[in-house]
Amino acid sequence: MSATNTNSTTTKAGKKKSKQFDYTFKIVMIGDSGVGKSCILLRFADDKFNENFYATIGVDFRFKNITIDNKSVKLQIVRKNIYYFLIIVGYSWSRKI
Repeated sequence: MSATNTNSTTTKAGKKKSKQFDYTFKIVMIGDSGVGKSCILLRFADDKFNENFYATIGVDFRFKNITIDNKSVKLQIVRKNIYYFLIIVGYSWSRKI
């Protein structure tokens, strides 16, 4: 998990734009197939629940903005199947050999 403080940003034109978020967190959910990662992600990010199971191929992601102690926090949540993740990591690792 990483935290980024985004108090000020500069556009391509060099103009300062107002801050959108005090912090940004990138969260990766990794697990076996069929354990409920997509259901948890959908419930947390969209406040919805789907009883029908469907297999997610590859990657699913959502964004959620929350406020904690008067600080604006942006969550970037990525859901990956463990086997898909291991294939990508294995490929990346094998290229370094």
